[in-house]
Amino acid sequence: MGLHALPGAESFYDDQNMADYGPDPDQENLTYFEYGRFQR
Repeated sequence: MGLHALPGAESFYDDQNMADYGPDPDQENLTYFEYGRFQR
């Protein structure tokens, strides 16, 4: 799962251990976060 975070929410996604791929110039420079594969 991936998403573009608003600046005020970046620390929340960081705290959720989502990978931070930095600003995305195609999406108004919002930071892109992504969860890896889930394991059971």
